[in-house]
Amino acid sequence: AARAISSRDAEAEVKVETEEELLEARLTDAERRLQAEENLLDQERLKLQGEEALMLKKAQEIQQRERELMLIEEMLQRDKEKLVGSESKLKVELRTRRDRAFRLGGGREALDGVSDLLG
Repeated sequence: AARAISSRDAEAEVKVETEEELLEARLTDAERRLQAEENLLDQERLKLQGEEALMLKKAQEIQQRERELMLIEEMLQRDKEKLVGSESKLKVELRTRRDRAFRLGGGREALDGVSDLLG
């Protein structure tokens, strides 16, 4: 009877050890899968960080271009204002010369000459 108990105990012990080994193998496998998933997540995180950095760089480039365009627009506006002022001065100068030529006796011929000069 003692042999049967010890034989059953031995079988139970082997069964327990086998189950422990099986559980350890499952645990090891689960840990490996978890580590693989963590590695994939780390890779994806790095990829996203790279994309984010690239987007920030592009946003900064766009802002710089916008500032440059604003400066160009301001310069063009100033140039336009100068041209308008110059055009007004030239019109006044033309009227003055036309009036002077007419008064000095050139009459219509002088006016035609001034018009020819202006195109």
